[in-house]
Amino acid sequence: MKAALYVLVGIIVGLAAMATGVFMYFSATFIPVYVGSTYVIGNQLLRYLLYGVLFTILVASIKLTEYGVKYISKKIKKALH
Repeated sequence: MKAALYVLVGIIVGLAAMATGVFMYFSATFIPVYVGSTYVIGNQLLRYLLYGVLFTILVASIKLTEYGVKYISKKIKKALH
């Protein structure tokens, strides 16, 4: 049961991280880099930091999903033999 929850949570969190990253990339209002006509380097650095955090979350969710799938497949193989 716990492994199925890992798979479900991993997929949901991974999709949420990807959606947030894509939204942030295409959005001019999510931490705007240009305020008026002024370039704000702090906001650009914050966006890069958030891209890194979202990428780390995405990798962790992939690993969590992989762990759950491996555990479930191991249990199924063990039950079949």
